[in-house]
Amino acid sequence: MQCSACGKEFNEDFAYCPWCGSKVATKQEIANFKQIEEEEKLRDLRRNEIWSAVAGSLGTFGSLAFIFLVLIFQEVRPLPALLVGLIVLLFVIGIIGLIWSYQYSRKRQDLVKKLEKGKME
Repeated sequence: MQCSACGKEFNEDFAYCPWCGSKVATKQEIANFKQIEEEEKLRDLRRNEIWSAVAGSLGTFGSLAFIFLVLIFQEVRPLPALLVGLIVLLFVIGIIGLIWSYQYSRKRQDLVKKLEKGKME
């Protein structure tokens, strides 16, 4: 085993490095750290997936609802450029949010498959 503090090799039976005295992490502790890290990655990916889906849905449906309301309450005249720009911006933000949500979903699914494969072997 190699000490993480000083880098010298020693037997795995030691709880502390015989050269520098630093505490040695056991294999179980290392496995626990890796599991916690993977669970945090999954949680973060899921949180990002949900927030980007919410933003995407609100942007997309908000822009469509805005268009619907403008068409209902508008007389026959052209829309102001600012209003058209706002509608387009909302729609683009919505589409980007939905794309990000899909990407986070794929990353999370790939990580879950990787973790399941690692546990099965």
